[in-house]
Amino acid sequence: MPRPDQEQYRELLQRARQRYAQAVEAEREIRDEALQDLDFLAGNQWDPKVKAERERPPSPRPCLVFNKVLPPVTQLGNQARQNKPTIRVSPVDSSGDPDTAKVLAGMIRHIEYDSDADQAYDTALFYAAGCSFGYWRYGCEYANDRSFDQDIKSITVDDPFSIYLDCHARKPDRSDMKWAFVIDKMANDVHEARFGKDRADLSSDFTAELSEEGWSDDDGKRVAEYWEVETVEKTLRIRKDADGTVHPVHLEDLEEGEADGMDWVLDESTGEPRQRSVEVPQVMQYIINGAEVLEEPTKWDGSTIPIVIVTGLEMVVRGKRKIFSMTRFARDPQQLLNFYKTMEAETIALAPKPKY
Repeated sequence: MPRPDQEQYRELLQRARQRYAQAVEAEREIRDEALQDLDFLAGNQWDPKVKAERERPPSPRPCLVFNKVLPPVTQLGNQARQNKPTIRVSPVDSSGDPDTAKVLAGMIRHIEYDSDADQAYDTALFYAAGCSFGYWRYGCEYANDRSFDQDIKSITVDDPFSIYLDCHARKPDRSDMKWAFVIDKMANDVHEARFGKDRADLSSDFTAELSEEGWSDDDGKRVAEYWEVETVEKTLRIRKDADGTVHPVHLEDLEEGEADGMDWVLDESTGEPRQRSVEVPQVMQYIINGAEVLEEPTKWDGSTIPIVIVTGLEMVVRGKRKIFSMTRFARDPQQLLNFYKTMEAETIALAPKPKY
């Protein structure tokens, strides 16, 4: 697949690299703690130095693990499976139609069933409980290999550490984010097979800079889905139908001459169609490797980036955001339990056995 012309994306690539570095630095402490939580949850509960000292030959000592942290996390996941979340559609104003709401709710249930959305929800919740944050995504896939129709899918995120969101977003679900990254590390041969050979005109200084930022090394390249919310200025008018119902319309979305035949809501003071300029969000997806845009950009038919975050307890402490998991404050008591139980086992093993 030929790569698009890169000259027009120079500023975008520079902006994307700066934002990625900003996101990594802003979430460094959160992710370090989350990685420790996940590692602890998986059973690595002894301090590496203490464990190495105890297992040193010629007289290795046991390092037993009695994992009391994992059951509460899995129990929470089981409770969520028994009380599955559902999306509800409610007609909230005078123009809302209950029958239309039922049809939309049925379509949403079909999308969730067809794409196994429960798995996506449960995985995100498990990571949120276990290491403080998890995600699921939405995407579109062609219905089959003989159709141009696309189906909306809920996508499970198996690795929450592969996603970085706008660090300036403030809403709990981060729906106000302006950019996001989904990272994938590809081997060099896989990268070349999918996207073709690298550009030959990259300077050695720029290549070294990419390597320092972690975009490339001897093992492979970092490929990112870079999502960005752009704004497009449009003119808003209100169209009036014959039965008196009204509909907001963007003039830029109409065919040439189509606006002339429409009945518009008029401004009482001027008698002209009532209108105003609005900024409409436009979500774009770019596939990049730091140096190039690897595929033609894709426009997402929605007003927000289709990534949903699920978090544990959030707090802002001294101006810094912190996210806590169920594992966080159970680590020290769990290590103490492992130590005491191991010492008990050692004591029993070394006790003299009575002769009958």
